[in-house]
Amino acid sequence: SAGLRERMVMNKIRRQKLIAMARQGTAQADVERVPIEPDEYEEYLLRAYRAEPFKKPAVLGIPKRLPPEEMKRLMLEHTVVTDEDLRELMAQRALAVRQRIADSGRIENERILISDPKVVEDSPGLGACRVDFMLK
Repeated sequence: SAGLRERMVMNKIRRQKLIAMARQGTAQADVERVPIEPDEYEEYLLRAYRAEPFKKPAVLGIPKRLPPEEMKRLMLEHTVVTDEDLRELMAQRALAVRQRIADSGRIENERILISDPKVVEDSPGLGACRVDFMLK
């Protein structure tokens, strides 16, 4: 879930650039494909941080300016990853693996099956990252 949380925060940053691109008439359709250049990262991170609904550190009621690492850390802390989010990620990964196997041409498509993804309790040292493969 930590990796997914990181991805979700990065997508929030990309979404801010997508909004800016839309205003200029150059928006893309897929937020995950919006490139963030190193020199623009801090600008869109700040916009994403300000858009977050959680209470931000303030001095005399005025939001405090934080270093980029601190803004990102707070965003990560307040980003919730649900079991449904994990299931969706697992399904996306399963489809990508299935497509890769099918594209190899070594196994017939009819033999490649995907079962419903399920979130498992963390295994010691592994987390909830496990894949079972089966061919019929």
